[in-house]
Formats: sequence, C-alpha cells, structure tokens
Amino acid sequence: MTIDKEKLKALAEASGGGEWYSAGDLRYCDDKTGEIHGLHHDDSRFIAAASPATVLALLAEIEWLDRESQNLSNQLGHCDRERRAFRAERDQLKAENEALRKALGDCADELSAEIICKHGGQKPEDMHPVTRRLYERDMAAVTEARAALAKAVSHD
Repeated sequence: MTIDKEKLKALAEASGGGEWYSAGDLRYCDDKTGEIHGLHHDDSRFIAAASPATVLALLAEIEWLDRESQNLSNQLGHCDRERRAFRAERDQLKAENEALRKALGDCADELSAEIICKHGGQKPEDMHPVTRRLYERDMAAVTEARAALAKAVSHD
C-alpha cells in the first residue's frame, strides 16, 4: 500500500488543528432515514486518536526515519568500500609475505649448502665432533630463519 504522504499532510494541516473529536462525539446521519447513529465504539476511538496533530507527528517521524535509513545506508556503503579496500591490501600483503618467505627459504637453502661445502661436504652426522660444533654454529642463523618461517606460516 502506498500512502500519499504529501496529500495526507496537506489534509491534516488544513483541518485547522483545533479541537478534535472525542470518542463519544462521533455520530452520523443516515441520509435515507434521517436517523442519527453513533459510530461503532472501536471506530470512534480510532478516529478520535487519529487527530491531525497525531497524523503530522507520524509523518514527521516517517520523514526522520527515512533520513536516518538513508544515512545508515550511506554509512554501510562506506564501510563496505573500506572492507573491500582492506581485503585487497591484506591480499597484497599476503602475496608479498609469501614471496619474502620463499626468498628467505631459498637463501637458507643456499647458505646451508655453502656451509656444508665449507665443512668438507659431509653430512652433519658424519662430522668430527669439533667440526660438527663449528657447523652447528654456522648453521644457527639458517636454523633460526627456518624456525621463523615455520612460525610465520602457522599464523596465516
């Protein structure tokens, strides 16, 4: 149902805004018989409550609610645009982090290979204990880098 709010407002304003009917005052005359009848009690109470002032107040509240709804809709649109921008930035940062992880992993692998070459190409378990301590000292940075990579991946 569509309400012509402008027409309703004009009618309410044109009513004069003075005294309004009370529930017991509402009567009508039957055009055929000339008899005067009272309205049904519920109809009479409704008409008495629907004064021009009440109608104008309801229309004002509808206008306020329409404006508030538009404001909230605008805010929601702004929040949605920001959310999309944040997601795009997050996705970009994730891609950059993944590239950095790969580069760091590649560096750790190369450094590990160089350290193994430095210590005669032996596997750590085959090294003399002194050589193994030197190897483990040299590998500490690689081990830390790999641990940091593993920790960072677990946070994604």
